[in-house]
Amino acid sequence: MKTFDELFADLESDLDAVPVKAASSDHERRVKYPCQKCAGTGTFHWGYMNPRSGKCHACNGRGHFFTSEQDRAKARQQNQKRKERKLADNWESFAAEHPVEAAWLKQSSGNFASSLRMAPHATVRSLRVSSRQSSESSLTTRRGPLSASRRQGRPSLT
Repeated sequence: MKTFDELFADLESDLDAVPVKAASSDHERRVKYPCQKCAGTGTFHWGYMNPRSGKCHACNGRGHFFTSEQDRAKARQQNQKRKERKLADNWESFAAEHPVEAAWLKQSSGNFASSLRMAPHATVRSLRVSSRQSSESSLTTRRGPLSASRRQGRPSLT
């Protein structure tokens, strides 16, 4: 049986035998575009009477980006178009699956219906749940059905 020292006696020679790559400096060679919000400092200053400063939220305190302003603007536009396409696809699939609810949402002019039609985060599932909730009684709370006096904003005497 080998002792502890005997087990690891050749460890130093093993570590020297393994080839090690040189540290990559790709990060330093990349083109850096300074942040316009903090002027490349990574610190954002605000306030007139009570001036303060903090980490720039646009560049996350780095002071630079690896993509140009034009590329970032193009990516934001593409992201917006993708979200709009997704919303349109979700509405089409909801309308195909639930034609009665979709017709009601289209012809209704209330705040609830318009918020469902225009919601950027609307998905088929959320539209389904909301339409189900709208068909149920809207005069209930966690404590139970609203009385006539509570609906009008007056405290009930019971």
